[in-house]
Amino acid sequence: MSSLLSVLNELLDNIAQSVLDVSRDYLTQLIDEAYKRYYRVNPFTNTKASLVAFVDAGIYPLDFDVASLVYIQIGSLIRDEAGKLKSIAFLPQLKSYPFIERIILSVSRKRRIEEGRQVYKFDVTIRTPEKRSILFGDDKGAIEASKRITQTLDYIGLRVRYKSPSLYIKLTKYIEGLIEIAYGIRLIQYANEISKAVIDGTLVRWLRPKREKYEISYKGDGLDVLAAILDEDLSHVKKICLKGIVGLAKTTSFTTLTRSMSVFREHIKPSKRLYEYYTTVKTEELNNLRKMLIMAEVGGFENRPRIPHEVIVSIIKKFNTCVFPEHGVWVARFPLTMDGTYVMVLDMYMDKPIINYEIQVNENMAREVNKRVDEGVSEIFYAKSPLGGRPPTGFMELDESVRVTSEVRRDVENHLLAVVLRRHAIDDPVKWIILQAVLGASRMRYGYTG
Repeated sequence: MSSLLSVLNELLDNIAQSVLDVSRDYLTQLIDEAYKRYYRVNPFTNTKASLVAFVDAGIYPLDFDVASLVYIQIGSLIRDEAGKLKSIAFLPQLKSYPFIERIILSVSRKRRIEEGRQVYKFDVTIRTPEKRSILFGDDKGAIEASKRITQTLDYIGLRVRYKSPSLYIKLTKYIEGLIEIAYGIRLIQYANEISKAVIDGTLVRWLRPKREKYEISYKGDGLDVLAAILDEDLSHVKKICLKGIVGLAKTTSFTTLTRSMSVFREHIKPSKRLYEYYTTVKTEELNNLRKMLIMAEVGGFENRPRIPHEVIVSIIKKFNTCVFPEHGVWVARFPLTMDGTYVMVLDMYMDKPIINYEIQVNENMAREVNKRVDEGVSEIFYAKSPLGGRPPTGFMELDESVRVTSEVRRDVENHLLAVVLRRHAIDDPVKWIILQAVLGASRMRYGYTG
């Protein structure tokens, strides 16, 4: 064990040195300066009692090389104005729906040769065993949603020529993320008294496969897929996204954590007992930030070489990024901490950027989003959990409810095995391939039988 400790110690020393080296890099210094100019740190002082829905999903994925299958458990906890957690049955409009809804999502690929080129086409299938479904009504509604989504993928160009046949895996994950957002939208539609639907995780979810040069341009993006899931008018879906959907990521990248803590550091002092802070945009500094980024691209930063435009864009994306480009929907990101140690990131949809990729700023948009962040933080963190990081009450509790446990996975596997054994002849080779694919992910190990 001592030799293992020695090796781990050396590796951690190397990582620590790498962190120090990166922190001295002039590009890192530019990003740190951009953070300080962009974000204003605000003490968390105001709370606002309101009805908030927390949405999360647990998944169990299986990959069959030509298709993916994902078992999804999705649900919501409603936190009332007294800070108490309720199931969705607390609301009369939702009392007949299951607390945790089960959804089966599958994306398959089909290979074709068209005009001498290899083509992969993708089909989406959604099913639910629930008699009543918040998202689809019932299983027939899920089947209809499958058709709409597949047609939408054609429309936005996601069923054309790709070099990467593994796109179906990314596509499955993307649609699963959109299902979570769709569930939050449906809750707001059914219960107007819900002020916010908080999605567990970031709203920065996208799928942008590389297209061939000869392909025509397509109109549409993931917002069209979201509208297809819900069978709703796109403008209506967009309106609810902008008004009522919030993302809250409790885990984020290491660099985001370190830069966010550098913003909070001067406010976190030993003399203080509470370290509750959130960020908004420094509207008065936006033009100075713009000038700094332009100068960094044109003449360099602090007498160093000029920085390419694509690197400047990558910095801008840390503050706001375009997730539905055809419909002009962006996500603005705001770090916050409720204990001075753990950092979470709050995401808000916008119909215009605060700072776009051409390095132009919009102070009016910044003011509007700041108001929404002030209100969102005061509502979402009205009641806080005593757990590490002090996330809002309902956030971690829901995670526990939707998580796909080992018992649930075994149950799903057993059902899959039963279906395969019933449907296929004993000498069917496909049967044994499917059996191995299912068993290989869990119990089938060479040398082991348990």
